[in-house]
Amino acid sequence: MNTTDNVQVTKVRVTILNDERSEGQTIQQGEAVPLNETWWEFETTILTEGNIIVEAFDLAGNCTKREG
Repeated sequence: MNTTDNVQVTKVRVTILNDERSEGQTIQQGEAVPLNETWWEFETTILTEGNIIVEAFDLAGNCTKREG
């Protein structure tokens, strides 16, 4: 995944839910590993068609969340 911020992205958290979006249960969660200044990698241990939530945090602690 590619992340950018006007200061610095310090952490990216990935959450995978089962396929029930409104009542989904977390089936895996963890932090992505930075590959360089903008690219992060998260390796999942499961195969699923569930909902994926990615949260990127900047130096000030602000969070941007993408869901899909």
